[in-house]
Amino acid sequence: ALGVPFDPALGPLVPYLGPGGEIKKCPSFRPGLNAFEAGCGGYGYNEVYIGGRGDLYDYFSDPKSAQTSLSLDDGKALALSSLVMFADSGVAYPQGVAEYSFLEPPFWESPPGTVTAATPDPSVHFRHNGRANVIWADGHVSRESMSQTTPFSAFGGDNGALSLGWFGPRVNNADWKN
Repeated sequence: ALGVPFDPALGPLVPYLGPGGEIKKCPSFRPGLNAFEAGCGGYGYNEVYIGGRGDLYDYFSDPKSAQTSLSLDDGKALALSSLVMFADSGVAYPQGVAEYSFLEPPFWESPPGTVTAATPDPSVHFRHNGRANVIWADGHVSRESMSQTTPFSAFGGDNGALSLGWFGPRVNNADWKN
């Protein structure tokens, strides 16, 4: 409800998560600081293209356009086997990696459908011997290696040193959108 603090213990999936929600916590994730996203366990989802449709709205010219964002219509998804849904995630701070529940695509789009040179901070966390676990929209899982990153996050953390980046060819948002 609006105005009520989020309580993860009251969610509809709680009975399926085991005592203390341990299933949500990656055993390899060691947060470097308490995070504003504490509770996501070091996992993120494709919020821009699956949890919402940020590609359909122009944040730069009309920030309020995102308020009408809808999630992906699975009937319109072209290739679920090549669409990122979940992965190991985090965000870089000078003190270390913080939990972060979103997987940012390699590029922002503005206007909708036009890839820009502007990049968000990378949030895929390659913490498993240089690889990230990725769950695709069709349900299959793969281990991906980092192919690109940016030097520093908006918070001053060293993305490369903290193993945050993207996988695959970084020429568009193909793995995030289809």
